[in-house]
Amino acid sequence: MINETAMKILVAALLSVFGALARLLNQKDKTPLRLSAMISGCLVAAFSGVMAHFLAEFFESPPNLSYVIAGISGWIGPHILDVFANLVMKNTGLKS
Repeated sequence: MINETAMKILVAALLSVFGALARLLNQKDKTPLRLSAMISGCLVAAFSGVMAHFLAEFFESPPNLSYVIAGISGWIGPHILDVFANLVMKNTGLKS
């Protein structure tokens, strides 16, 4: 049986994936959705949701708040990670 901590992490990952799916399905005026882009976005969202969960646990947030943060990070996660990666690459000189 899965222990309580693993279950919380799994729920956070799933909520962030649902957040990413909601964002992808909400983009009506964009180009057609490709399956590879959807899977990629969901995996990145799951990663950002799990990281958000660990941050919420570190700051001893209530579990419900942790789940809300995970879902929101799934909604914005892939885009924020891209912005953060570009900033790091520019500041380290890896990208001009």
